[in-house]
Amino acid sequence: MSQVTAGLIGVAAYLTDILISASTRSEHIKRLREVFKRLQLSGFRLQEKKCSFVFSSVHYLGFILDCDGIKPDPDKIQAIKNMRSSCRSTAPYIHFERGPFSWQAATGARSLSSQFKQPRRHVDRVNLG
Repeated sequence: MSQVTAGLIGVAAYLTDILISASTRSEHIKRLREVFKRLQLSGFRLQEKKCSFVFSSVHYLGFILDCDGIKPDPDKIQAIKNMRSSCRSTAPYIHFERGPFSWQAATGARSLSSQFKQPRRHVDRVNLG
């Protein structure tokens, strides 16, 4: 799928999914038409029930994509927060799957880690000798 959409601005493909972004509705429609054209030339067919068009926010691969950027899905984070503490201690070692958002993985990992930070206690150090 990524070969079919290669070179298209605002289009990301991962496995059988295609995400199209644009800042205006007319630009979005133009990009949709170009993707449809390439899919048709490549012999792909779409199943209408599996397609969603013109949304301002999308839940995808554990993230929320919208005009503000890419954020971890709160439902996914909540599931990790609800883990037993022994399981949560391994959370910093969870790696994000390399995919279409790999350039954003560090931000996602940082957001996830911040959910588990405990407030630090201030300790005064006294010189005893």
